Amino acid sequence: MKNLGVRASITLALAMLTGAWALLVPTALAEGNLAAKCSASTVEMSPDDRIAACTAMIQTEPPALQRMWAHFRRADVYLKTGNFERAVADYDQVVKQFPDNVPAHMARAYAHWKLGNLASSRADYEEVIRRQPQNAAGYIGLGGVDVIDGNLDAAVADYTKALAIHSDNLVALVGRSGIYARAGNFDRALADCDRIAHVAPEKGNGDICRGSIHRYKGDIQLALADYGRVLNVDEKRVEAHVGLGLAYLQDGDHERASASLDQAIGLAPKAAHLYLWRAIARVEQNRLTDAIGELSRSVELDPNDVYPKLWREFVRRRNGESGQLADDAKQLDMAKWPAPIVKFYLGDMTLQALRAAADDPNVVKRKGQVCEANFYAAELALANGKKDDAAELLRSSADDCPRSFIEWPAAVAELRAVEAKR
Repeated sequence: MKNLGVRASITLALAMLTGAWALLVPTALAEGNLAAKCSASTVEMSPDDRIAACTAMIQTEPPALQRMWAHFRRADVYLKTGNFERAVADYDQVVKQFPDNVPAHMARAYAHWKLGNLASSRADYEEVIRRQPQNAAGYIGLGGVDVIDGNLDAAVADYTKALAIHSDNLVALVGRSGIYARAGNFDRALADCDRIAHVAPEKGNGDICRGSIHRYKGDIQLALADYGRVLNVDEKRVEAHVGLGLAYLQDGDHERASASLDQAIGLAPKAAHLYLWRAIARVEQNRLTDAIGELSRSVELDPNDVYPKLWREFVRRRNGESGQLADDAKQLDMAKWPAPIVKFYLGDMTLQALRAAADDPNVVKRKGQVCEANFYAAELALANGKKDDAAELLRSSADDCPRSFIEWPAAVAELRAVEAKR
């Protein structure tokens, strides 16, 4: 399960451009009829009311510029409320009328990215760069697509081009440091972290960046110190509490890991991934029923994420309960990874076939998929009481998983527990 740095990078890049576009919008119609309120940035409206206002404006068939803005403003609401297909449809209308509208290309690229349409997302980011070669945000967005595609060298080049335009761009520095870390180039990753700390020392991003790299290297005490410095300045920094939790988990201190993740969830109670991470700590504490509850909460908050469903399946089985993955699978895209893992859990695929399915000509994708295949096969073996098989698979995961994958610290913790009982 990949980390979230790419999403944050693209989101920030999008915000930079959509914010700039808002400055171009006429706001003279602020207090007129419903249609006029679509354009009124100073009027407080609910998302539904804003959509209704923009729809009304479109239906009045206004001049092309106002119609384009109505589609753009309605798309912005759709984007922020997660209705990405409708957002794309509105951005299509904007681009059709005004193909040189760079903010529409930028926002549509993000919507395509959220829908998993990477080719379309890439095309829009490339169009942004073609029209504005000095647009750093376009390179940042393209870098995010390259990361997901497993083209890490291309992603490094993208972020480096963004930094050539703006040498202190924090988003590009964070993105590049994450790629270096994923590739195991920790010295270069730390160099970017140091640059982040120099550019904006008051934000604490440099320490959070360094904490992650030190954790990946196994330097737990250094990681704890990094995260601690952030919390000494801002005790409500969610990423620092999460970093502490994962560092403690990796170090085998499950009580402190759980307590740190409690703090993170208290600050961000609707962040689905935090419940998955706290569930891992609960599993290592042998609080399986509590872990199942955490995983169900994660699924409730983000029903499209398959990984909490996989965790819930093997934890339920380990707890002597019946699985529910067969029902969960009905809502999954079984043509995409990690569908082979789901099929393996349901008995429709052998371990040998799962390993074959994890293979990929792209080295980065293969490494990640083999990591996940080994880890989830190990957890199923544990649920079935096959500790020797599980230990071998967990050892492979602990040795070979990308350090930025949540499966890696989980494999380290699970392997420690299994070996202690042998």
